[in-house]
Amino acid sequence: MDIFTPHYGTDCDGSVLAGYDIRHAAIGPGTANSHGYERTHIDGLRNTYGLLTAYLGF
Repeated sequence: MDIFTPHYGTDCDGSVLAGYDIRHAAIGPGTANSHGYERTHIDGLRNTYGLLTAYLGF
């Protein structure tokens, strides 16, 4: 599990700041060096897939 600082954001933040009342979330494996050469572990990808399929009821 990753815990993000208050400075972490998503593309949805702009909509919220513009006044839209929407729900959003950031779901995915932790990465290093975001927005450049990104690295993650294959187990992180598998676990994210498992989490999403369990949540969606597949």
